[in-house]
Amino acid sequence: MINPEKILGSLLGSSLRGSGINLGSKAQIGLGLLGVALGAAEHFMKSSSSPEAAPPPPGHMPSVPPPPPPSVRPSAPPIQSPEENNAAILLIRAMIASANADGVIDTEERTRILEKLEAANLNEEERAFILYELSHPADIGQIIPRVDTPELAEQVYAVSLLAIEIDTEAERDYIRALAEKLNLGQDAMDEVHRKLNITGL
Repeated sequence: MINPEKILGSLLGSSLRGSGINLGSKAQIGLGLLGVALGAAEHFMKSSSSPEAAPPPPGHMPSVPPPPPPSVRPSAPPIQSPEENNAAILLIRAMIASANADGVIDTEERTRILEKLEAANLNEEERAFILYELSHPADIGQIIPRVDTPELAEQVYAVSLLAIEIDTEAERDYIRALAEKLNLGQDAMDEVHRKLNITGL
């Protein structure tokens, strides 16, 4: 079973760190599911990196055992609805499509994406999912019909920007075409650029 929020959050976490945004203030990003995804990724990464409790040192055992600690339930990742799962998968595919803007995801790009996911401790199904998506990247024509709200349109645009360094004409053309097909107005685009510290578009 795959956890798309965990995958998306890991991809976003690396990209947002690279853009200079403080993940501690992720709520200020204001892009709905992106914040949820980051929260899910943080949960899984903290869980995987938590050190195991050390055994007590050898020595004289007290005659009366100490009282048990109060019951504390470990925090659980948020439960996502099927709709949110579908949206997370769409955003993952949008990021990969953006990386494929020039028509090919080369070895370096593939390695960079997989490196972003290392801390997420993907299971076999999740790794197989990502490898398949990298080998069969979606295109704009497959992504746009699944964007059914203005909020999701902004999210698709945002993750597509975060997925790449826009330094080629093919990438600029892709981002412009994506914004046009998402029916994003200039004000909405400018707001996404501002929140993600992106300039020059």
